[in-house]
Amino acid sequence: MLWDLVGIYFNQDMSLDYGSEAAALDAFVADDPDAPKVIDEIDWIFENFSSEKELAAYLESQGSDYLPPGGDGHREWLTRIADHVRAATT
Repeated sequence: MLWDLVGIYFNQDMSLDYGSEAAALDAFVADDPDAPKVIDEIDWIFENFSSEKELAAYLESQGSDYLPPGGDGHREWLTRIADHVRAATT
C-alpha cells in the first residue's frame, strides 16, 4: 500500500496533481478500497524503524523522494497519513 501511495500520490508532481497532502490522501482513499491497510503498514514501519535515518531509508526503498514540509520528520508525516486515512475511512 505504501508503495502505491508514495509512488502514485506523493510523486514529484504531487503539488501540481493534487495541490496539497490532504488532497493527495483524499484521492488515495477514494481510488483504493484497500487504503486502510496503509495504517497497519505504517504501524509496522514504526515497530521496525526507530530513527529518522532508518525511516527515510525505508521510504526511499519504497520509491519515495518526498520530503515532509515544514521541517517535519518522516515519523510525523507518516503519523499524519495514518490519522488522515483513519479519519477518512471510519
